[in-house]
Parts: sequence; structure tokens; C-alpha cells
Amino acid sequence: MKELFRHLDQIETQLQSLANGKISTLKLGFIGSAVQTILPQLLLTLKQKQPDIELSLHELANETQLDLIQKKELDFGFVRLSETPIGLHSLPIHTEHFSLVLPNNHPLLKQEKPDLYQLKDESFILFSKNYSHSYYDLVMSIFQDHQFTPKVTLRTVNALTIFNMVVQGLGVAIVPASLKMVIRLMYVFLN
Repeated sequence: MKELFRHLDQIETQLQSLANGKISTLKLGFIGSAVQTILPQLLLTLKQKQPDIELSLHELANETQLDLIQKKELDFGFVRLSETPIGLHSLPIHTEHFSLVLPNNHPLLKQEKPDLYQLKDESFILFSKNYSHSYYDLVMSIFQDHQFTPKVTLRTVNALTIFNMVVQGLGVAIVPASLKMVIRLMYVFLN
């Protein structure tokens, strides 16, 4: 986290020299789960240090962010990647686990230590491969580690849609653990 803020200080210095006292715009890309983890505190700190910087936030897939950074249409982004393309610099700032999303009445919830392999015959709802190939490959590697290929019956690019489909009994899902906050907020608003 400290290294991230050091890097942001470097960006801030560059922005100040470019802006010469004028309001600058910082174009920031991010994946949805970053809103649940690092992004809020980062934005708060940045606005406190540089209140005149206009932030332009863009929720985008990993690959789209990389493309826009290379084209200099984004200043930097928050992505989930195992490798950084040549010519770009990356800084690991957060390690995240995945969580299994099951309907409230699922029998696996009664087990003390369930195994993902027990869901090999279930219908899965996953983020679309078209949204992010690298993210999709990462999720699929979880299934490979458990020695089965999931039966994917629904795909979407929206976490809230995934949660709603699971609640409706249309399948089970694997999502970044930080998205638990989304479901908590959903219950707050529903109750």
C-alpha cells in the first residue's frame, strides 16, 4: 500500500508539472472488485492531497484497460493479471481470494468443510470470458485445480446479476471475495 501511494505521489508530481496550476484530469481504469477493496481509500487520499485533480473513473475489463493505457487514453488502472505486457509496469497492491456463492438452501452449506468438487454436476454462473479473458482463465484454473470442468449455463459481466441469479436458484458461482460487500449492501437495501 505504501508503494502504491509513493507511485501516486510520482503521478501527482507529473500532473502538477503538466497542469502548471490548472485543474488536471486523471483517467483511472479499474475492475469492479477494486471498488470494494483499494479504490475508495486511494481516491479519498488523492482528493485530500490534490483537491483540484478531476478524476475520470472507468470500470473496464483487464484487457481493455491495458489497451487504453498503451494508447495513453488511461493514466493507470487496477487490473487482475498474472503477467504484465512488455512496456507496462505493474505493482502488486492486493491479493484476493475467491468465494463460492450458493443459494441459502443449498445442502453444501450444512457441511463443515465442503469441497468444490462436490459441485461438479451443478450449473455455474460465471463472468463472461468476453469481459476479461485473463480473469476467466484464472477462475477456470480453480476448477482445474479441483479436477473438473464446470457446467457453465449462464454468463454475465455484472456481479449483482450473478448474485440475483444464484438467489433465484439458477446456479452457483465463484466470485472475488471482495464482492461479498455487494451482497451485504444488497441485503441492506432489500430488508
